[in-house]
Amino acid sequence: MSQAAATALLVAATVLAAWLAISYARYRAIYRYCDEDIDEARADAAKRSRSVRGGKAAEQLTPLFPEFADRFDSHDARFLGAPVDYVVFDGLSRGVLEEVVLLEIKTGSSRLTPNEREVELALKEGRVRYEVLRLN
Repeated sequence: MSQAAATALLVAATVLAAWLAISYARYRAIYRYCDEDIDEARADAAKRSRSVRGGKAAEQLTPLFPEFADRFDSHDARFLGAPVDYVVFDGLSRGVLEEVVLLEIKTGSSRLTPNEREVELALKEGRVRYEVLRLN
């Protein structure tokens, strides 16, 4: 093979490799995910959904758990759901209100949401009041 033919072959191979790289990059830009990625994402979404539903169920059933019963009377608790899960009027069922507790229920490794953190901060800073609204 002559030097010119070898050079031409090298140039052709380089152009082909560049074309393949650009084509693959374009393909990946258009079709960002493969079937495995989509299956993985669906499985992860289903797992997260089960976790969230389990947490929501646990929130509703909290007064039945020993962790709650050891600290509060279930008759004193009122479920809100958001931005806090319960308002507990500790002692009200016995006729002596000791304190009002805003209670957030968490399961597993879940963390406070930004809104829940804001409520916690408002309570810590004393930005709380009692108000009566009279309707005609």
